[in-house]
Amino acid sequence: MRSLANIVPEHLNLSTDRRHFEGLLYDHTYRLLGESSYFVDLPNRGSSRFNLDYHSYAAAEMGAFERYAAASGGVTYDYAYADNVQDRLHSKYQKLLGAEYGSDFLKPILTFTIDRLVKFTLIDRAYNDSLNPWLPVADVIQRGYLLFAASDVGTLREYKKDLPFSAQSKPRLGFITKAKKKQLGGFLTDDRYEWMLRILEFLRTESTSRREVRSLRHIQAFIHDTTRESWTKADIQIMITTPLKKFGLIGSNSDGFFVLNDEEDLAESYCFHLSKNQSISRILQKYDNIAKNYRLSKTLAEICEDKQHSSGDDIEE
Repeated sequence: MRSLANIVPEHLNLSTDRRHFEGLLYDHTYRLLGESSYFVDLPNRGSSRFNLDYHSYAAAEMGAFERYAAASGGVTYDYAYADNVQDRLHSKYQKLLGAEYGSDFLKPILTFTIDRLVKFTLIDRAYNDSLNPWLPVADVIQRGYLLFAASDVGTLREYKKDLPFSAQSKPRLGFITKAKKKQLGGFLTDDRYEWMLRILEFLRTESTSRREVRSLRHIQAFIHDTTRESWTKADIQIMITTPLKKFGLIGSNSDGFFVLNDEEDLAESYCFHLSKNQSISRILQKYDNIAKNYRLSKTLAEICEDKQHSSGDDIEE
């Protein structure tokens, strides 16, 4: 279980570059939607459209909490502990922010940040689960950022006027980040979630088992035929197929992707990924052996963990 003292930083980050937090916050939404039946059950209810706004984000958060509790036989969260955590977080941020702490402008951002840290702590305390949906949020906060999310255009404009709003599109969830600089960072989420449902429906129609797989090339062609857009194979993997696999909705083998319909489909995908994992493990073991030739103060795994927490961050000393 992570200590709050290790999550709340001593200083805010100096950079507002979205590359420091965008990937983690997309991972957060993927985890929420994957743990919540709100998204996963949409195709079963006959829906092939999905727009991530604040309403669906909040519903996914609630669904994730309920799913964790149901999976453990109805665990009771320690809300007295949560209240204590909330008080401690306010004390830490009061020290960190100084005169800014009580500002009306910052209050919604601080409230959102602390609420998500409390959610992270409750799940972490009850399960200590590496798939904790709020773990990526804790990582962003640990990097020196405060967070806020909304889909109301007026609210988002108040904090960041240069977000690419469109009058023609539905309101989408936007994340706002507060760093050391006066200027706020952030981004609007894109339409990848709807595409995940479209590709899932495509695979359910075209690839009904491990014997009828569809490759990245087939998915590329489907997207292009539908919208005339050209997606790279890497984008499809990062934004669509890998999240769908993490949701447990599709599997893959060396030939392509397929919907998981029975235990044989599941075993096919599991064996494929196990083989890849074993190959990677052998490579990592070789690197560990080579590392013995160097006078390292930490293991390679510890060095990687440090890099993940500090990569691209300019924390004021």
